[in-house]
Amino acid sequence: MFLLERPIAMDSYNLHISASIGIACFPQDGYSPELLIKNADIAMYEAKEQGKGQFVFYEDSLKEDIDENMTLSNDLYSAIDNNQFELVYQPQVDATTQEINGFEALIRWHHPERGLQAPAKFIPLAERTELIIPIGEWVIRTAMAQQKKWQEQTGKRLRMAVNLSTKQLKMADFVNVIEYALLEFDGDPASFELEITESIFMEDTTLMLNQLKQIKDMGMAIAIDDFGTEYSSLSYLKKLPMDRIKIPKTFIDGIGHNEKDEAIIVSTIVLGLKLGCRTIAEGVETEKQLLFLKQHGCEEIQGYYFYQPMQAQKIEHELFNYYKRSNGLICLPAHKITATYQYYM
Repeated sequence: MFLLERPIAMDSYNLHISASIGIACFPQDGYSPELLIKNADIAMYEAKEQGKGQFVFYEDSLKEDIDENMTLSNDLYSAIDNNQFELVYQPQVDATTQEINGFEALIRWHHPERGLQAPAKFIPLAERTELIIPIGEWVIRTAMAQQKKWQEQTGKRLRMAVNLSTKQLKMADFVNVIEYALLEFDGDPASFELEITESIFMEDTTLMLNQLKQIKDMGMAIAIDDFGTEYSSLSYLKKLPMDRIKIPKTFIDGIGHNEKDEAIIVSTIVLGLKLGCRTIAEGVETEKQLLFLKQHGCEEIQGYYFYQPMQAQKIEHELFNYYKRSNGLICLPAHKITATYQYYM
């Protein structure tokens, strides 16, 4: 493996390659050459999943996982046509006023036989099969239609955020997808936000950065999600047209327990301020976390301390009814409004 990592000189360039190795052993992994090669291939794909440059020995559990994923992948093809997807919405709250100023749209898959499937289960499959393209377009159109309805109901500009895959940003016509959705739903680009992850920096960024700049020129906001958990590069941050930095739950959980997590949070808030970006903390669950974030200037909060992800009708029946009763303010944590909420998980 180390020999393969050495650069290969070709003309005036140094080529860097990597290898992923799958290993199957005779006789426990098969008696025939065909079966051994097949199982070694399964192990090789697992090595790639672990980040490339790895080697993995075949295990029966790997085949079981592949069979499971193949079944789910096949079912994904019909999920949109059969209306098996649903969006739920988690409110985003101003840290100072505790007023709801936006929502993040989160996808759920109601599998007819397996029940509710977590996004972590099917989104990677959707990306591998390119199904993330039609699924992502469905999410954008559905969220935009919902946002338009809510803005009409409340008379308030409520931000709507959706997550993007790098696969979507690699589409040459992705900007057209956004433009068509805005036209179809008479959308408000100034209150629609697209969230990307740092994995964008691990790809060929030229096309994606150009697409993001075009989207930004439309008036839409760009947020970088899970900041600091993947590949943080300050040289790329100065090129990225972003408006919001999302501090992940991974660091929020360390408040009061881990000084390094707290230092990272404070540094991220300061960085956001210097770059002219707002900061929003995800996964806030306790008052102690909220007070720490407010003390250090974090501007927005998202998490179970205020609200869990909720179905659209729950938001309309509960939060917007409260909105009307409170003469135009959506405020207070949900647990202080009523103790009878039944949240959708």
